[in-house]
Amino acid sequence: MKPEYSREEIERYLLGEGEGAEREAIGEALIVDSELHALVREVENDRIDALAQGQLPEAEARAWRGYLEQTGQSERLAVARALMAKTRPRRRGLWWLEAAAAVLLTAGAGWFWLGPKAKMQPVLEARQVSLTLPRGTTRGNDAALRLEIGSDVARVELRFEVAPEPASGYRVRVLSASEKVLLVREGRGWPESSLRVTVEARDLPDGLLRLELLALDSAGAAAPVGFYEVAVTKASKR
Repeated sequence: MKPEYSREEIERYLLGEGEGAEREAIGEALIVDSELHALVREVENDRIDALAQGQLPEAEARAWRGYLEQTGQSERLAVARALMAKTRPRRRGLWWLEAAAAVLLTAGAGWFWLGPKAKMQPVLEARQVSLTLPRGTTRGNDAALRLEIGSDVARVELRFEVAPEPASGYRVRVLSASEKVLLVREGRGWPESSLRVTVEARDLPDGLLRLELLALDSAGAAAPVGFYEVAVTKASKR
């Protein structure tokens, strides 16, 4: 029987709080449990809506803004605010233009528009898989981590387990086996235990990749924290 997690446990997981064993169990379950993945997205949506409406206490709002920034999802807050603006009083004859503009902003957030007389309808969320990267470094083919990306997976969450650092920000680089830089992600702040970065699955090619995590100081200088070799296998689309 698979474990069930409460919304409070999911929130702690997303914000990097709670016991390490609990967070690890949830992260592993997310890879195979579609119902849990749907619950996580529901919790995210609820908290983002509350944040957009100014309903969260300042400390909680700050934590969720940090989460969205660290995971590269800040645009979802802008989308929520745009949808809120859609519900405000507007001049007759122009409401559908405002609504259409708001919906265009949500194109990457899992919604589509069916016309001025129809309601917005949800579409199925693209699947996401997670890869946990332990503290320290891994080197050599024998030590390479493995990541299998199914044909229906659109996003990959890279979860770096880290120790506290006196850093003002972070930089994540993805390189090919030939040291070609394929992807760079940067963000402000440094988490206490877990740094999550979400990337598009299409940006990760087959083969051996090198992941680098660097800490940035206030002047922007980078110091290496860890590097990892990851063997990526992508399933072909049918």
